[in-house]
Amino acid sequence: MIGVGNTFRRDDGAGIAVTRAARPLMPPGVEVIELDGEPARLVEAWDGAAATFVVDAVRTGAPAGTLHRIDANVGRLPRWAPVGGTHALGISTAVDLARALDRLPSHLIVYGVEGAAFEDGSSLTPDVADAVPHTATRLADEVDALLAGAAATGGR
Repeated sequence: MIGVGNTFRRDDGAGIAVTRAARPLMPPGVEVIELDGEPARLVEAWDGAAATFVVDAVRTGAPAGTLHRIDANVGRLPRWAPVGGTHALGISTAVDLARALDRLPSHLIVYGVEGAAFEDGSSLTPDVADAVPHTATRLADEVDALLAGAAATGGR
């Protein structure tokens, strides 16, 4: 699991906040890391992984705190509006790069938490802060289900 963001740009820290909330809910053996969203670092982080979940803040025009879930293996990710200078190229570019290099995990799910404020500051807006525990629980449930399915099929 990879949390993407910048905790010094308000809601841009949503991915990191979700990752931190989800870490204690993850089963043993699930790697949890935090990154700034630079595409090459993302590709390196998920390289060789059978399954990867990425969480980031997004800006689509939906209400703050809305959760978007995209299966990156099904098609291209939407070109969400950049939320800040720290990772303006973002996850979409990383997925496109990994696909071109044949380094895309066989299971890549992207969670986008709709943000509202991306200026300097360290606190999430209330709607985004309220979405963090729900998103962390949903993510942990999906990881558990994926692992249970893999165990039931013998890892196939």
